[in-house]
Amino acid sequence: MDSLYQIEGSVVKYETQYVKVKNNAPEMSQTKKTIDGVFEWVVDPTTDTVTHRTFIPGQKVTGKINQ
Repeated sequence: MDSLYQIEGSVVKYETQYVKVKNNAPEMSQTKKTIDGVFEWVVDPTTDTVTHRTFIPGQKVTGKINQ
């Protein structure tokens, strides 16, 4: 049986936009969005390798795979 590991955490997503202003000089605007959720990974104990990993936004630790 594989071992399931979960931890609550966040992912930060940056969005960059370029806006043309006077004299054709582009201006960069960047926004930052934090997304809370659960990092999940499954380890095969016979080979000690990660067989599955994912981030599930908006979830909490449940102890069940693929919430």
